[in-house]
Amino acid sequence: MLFDQKVKPEDCGKEVGNGLEIIQGPDGPEEADHDNAFRSLTVHPSDPEILLIGTERNGFVKSTNGGESWTRYRGGLRHTNNGYPEVWDIAFDPIDPSNVYAATLDSPGPIIGDHPSAPAGIYKSANGGETWSRANFGLFNFRITSVQVDPDSPNVVIIGVEGGEASFSALQGQFFDGSFYRSSDRSDTRSRVEIAENETKNGYWRLLAVASPQTQLIAFGFNFSETSENLGFFRSRDSSLTWEAFASDLQPLLITGFDVSSDGQTIYANERNLFVLQKSVDGGTTWSTTQTNQANGPVAVPPSDPLLVLFSGSSTLYRSTDGLQSSQFVLDATGTITDIVVAPSDPTIALAITEGFFLYKSTYSGATF
Repeated sequence: MLFDQKVKPEDCGKEVGNGLEIIQGPDGPEEADHDNAFRSLTVHPSDPEILLIGTERNGFVKSTNGGESWTRYRGGLRHTNNGYPEVWDIAFDPIDPSNVYAATLDSPGPIIGDHPSAPAGIYKSANGGETWSRANFGLFNFRITSVQVDPDSPNVVIIGVEGGEASFSALQGQFFDGSFYRSSDRSDTRSRVEIAENETKNGYWRLLAVASPQTQLIAFGFNFSETSENLGFFRSRDSSLTWEAFASDLQPLLITGFDVSSDGQTIYANERNLFVLQKSVDGGTTWSTTQTNQANGPVAVPPSDPLLVLFSGSSTLYRSTDGLQSSQFVLDATGTITDIVVAPSDPTIALAITEGFFLYKSTYSGATF
């Protein structure tokens, strides 16, 4: 069951543009819109019953009872005639989960003008995702693909911006730079973080925070059209002020999905369209290629067991309990699986979501869904 939350004027004002007006987005998958959740399936850090998901053109949906019922929230979101911006990633503040941040996008493009990119950017909520306001100060390209909150310093919010050429007619072919941007005041203001050569030409689809034993942020930068310009894996151990590259052997690969164990030592990485996973058990220093296992999508590792890994192969989901020495088929989903998440506070709960918004849930650590 899905409800549409009414918007009160006192909850979101005119400072967010046309956010007071709720419009009807696409009725369902059509043309380029597939009702895709991207990497936005998100579980509350301490309450596994609270789920928040971003849609492709229809804002956010939230459940407070583990997925039994849902409410749609769009208050404060800007929009075009085609609907709301695509929500690609969501991050809860681990200390105060009423604060939530969302990375939204369209084609690479500017904040100003009548362009498809203009309603997008970084949004934040102070009430658990029920109303939103934009926080785009310091940004020039609105293709925001990832967002993360520093576990040690929740005032620090980091976002990944994908560089690329505008695809809409008015600015078609014009290049907009990508990079990481850092805020130290809960995303009110931010500055660009210098990482390495070619950072402006990369996209950053995955940004993870690993809290133990030393907090680190981990990402992979890639260039779809020219992988020789990839940044590859890099990480920060000082709250995103400085970054270092690692795993040089994987740098030229198109790594679009990866996950890291809670101790930071075991990493599983998916190279797009090769149907194998790359694995490291020493924090990314050395790597091995697993046997062909149909992997071609998101990967998830429960925080309590680095030998347990869930991974997708398009619309199928597999589970390994021995660090990928073997794996078992566990789910044939309806549509391509776009995200897999294990609840941070309860590793027995695993969720997978597909294009078309079919959500699958396991309460048996992914053994059955």
